[in-house]
Amino acid sequence: MLQKILILILGFSLMAVWSPQPGPQAMAAVCPVDFPLFGGSRGGGKSDCLLGRHLRGAEVYKRFWNGLIVRRKYKDFLEIRRRIDEFIMMGLKAERIGGDQQTNYLRFKNGAQVAMPAISRLEMVNDFVGHQYCEISIDEVTTFPFFSRMVDKLKGSNRSPHGVPCHMFGTGNPGGPGHSDVKEYFKLGSVSPIKPGQVWMGEGPESRVFIPSFLDDNRILCEADPKYVNRLKA
Repeated sequence: MLQKILILILGFSLMAVWSPQPGPQAMAAVCPVDFPLFGGSRGGGKSDCLLGRHLRGAEVYKRFWNGLIVRRKYKDFLEIRRRIDEFIMMGLKAERIGGDQQTNYLRFKNGAQVAMPAISRLEMVNDFVGHQYCEISIDEVTTFPFFSRMVDKLKGSNRSPHGVPCHMFGTGNPGGPGHSDVKEYFKLGSVSPIKPGQVWMGEGPESRVFIPSFLDDNRILCEADPKYVNRLKA
């Protein structure tokens, strides 16, 4: 398992526009578990990791990579859109299609694609019935008060007819309307809590793991903006 993870990380290091930072971000970027949750404090590099997994998937599987990134509201995609545009300026062979208040698409020159819709109500998940996504990413999981029910519905679309390994991936900070639901889903703080980094089997069976992330783990941000931690405390 360790050798496989090291090979995956090496593959990331060869990418021109993004590679994971050592530590939790690298672990989450190549985690082979069915549903990893990369969570913790703000500034830990979680959303960047989420995007990085799709970049690598598109590079490896090309036109067979069809990904999905979900957020609660379209305005919540602001930073993700900005980051994608930055990657494109750095040489990513792709284009982002869509406006501020509609589903965006990241379309790669090699045929890979990632859709980025907002799901503000549970019934909107029905729009994805019959779709096929090899990686379904939920950014800021605790913003969804219907998190576990949404996941149950989306699981039916987490498949690939081309043999691409399929995963779900979540990021999140503590708090929010879905906080308790997420804690229960990943068995965090329960009567018999699952420890960070401990892989366990959910329903299905489906393997899940919580990978904690902290601001100190994001060395790039800490070095570029050393006063950020003080602003968070203010």
